[in-house]
Amino acid sequence: MSFRVRAARMDDVAHIAPWTADTFEWGDYVGTALPEWIANPDFYVMVSELENGTPVAVCRAQMLSDTEGWLDAARVHPDHRRLGLGNAMNQAGVAWTAERGARVVRLAVETDNESATRQVANLGYRETCLWAYGHHEVATSDRIPEAERLRPSHSSDVDGAWMFWSTSELALAAHDLFPQGWLWRRMRVEDLEAYATQKNLFQNPAGWVVADLREDTVVSSFIAMAPADAPRVFRALIDHAVEARALSIEVKLPSTPWTVEALARSGFKTKEVAVFSKAVAIS
Repeated sequence: MSFRVRAARMDDVAHIAPWTADTFEWGDYVGTALPEWIANPDFYVMVSELENGTPVAVCRAQMLSDTEGWLDAARVHPDHRRLGLGNAMNQAGVAWTAERGARVVRLAVETDNESATRQVANLGYRETCLWAYGHHEVATSDRIPEAERLRPSHSSDVDGAWMFWSTSELALAAHDLFPQGWLWRRMRVEDLEAYATQKNLFQNPAGWVVADLREDTVVSSFIAMAPADAPRVFRALIDHAVEARALSIEVKLPSTPWTVEALARSGFKTKEVAVFSKAVAIS
């Protein structure tokens, strides 16, 4: 069976949405997001189409910095899997990022997805780091002592937070990467400065936390703490969510024995995500 990879068009959405609706137990976001992605000049949304022009696979590529590319949202129609469509789109996505200056391209796979893990390994990616995703349903509880609560950090606190994190076990385990949603790129001190400016960087005597209230969920993409202080930091984060009247908390942080244990002991349900990287050849 022959196919070709091309840029996605708006008329592809009607073909792709039906077979991406139930990718996971909870559904999927790709069919809904495709129109916005296709219209965004910063994204390269590609499809693999059959000889008759029907798209039966889709993937997205983008640049997260001047030298870091990212691939995600790879989906293949159930009737056309194991034919090389995913590999072809991956190669096209890598080529697109290379044309825009990428020196590395990354992607993420949940560690229990064994087939996807084998596929990306066969494509030349190597596992760079493991991340724990924690979800916690917030229940009403007694507040912690005032001295232990999170308080907003100021721009003058950023250097201290950055120095602590960049020399910590967490930064080493993260390979200096941090998440933006489900995308990972190298972290810079400017990122912490932006969080402080947006009033999303907090601290207590045990560490620093990014806590961004999105609708009814507190989302944390950065935590700087020592292993012994993890329970205090998570308790403060839960207390912060109670104060904000949030219904849930989502945390992403490097997966280590002590971070996973501390999350579990604090009532978080966790799953593990692996970030893979591949060097991009300089043309």
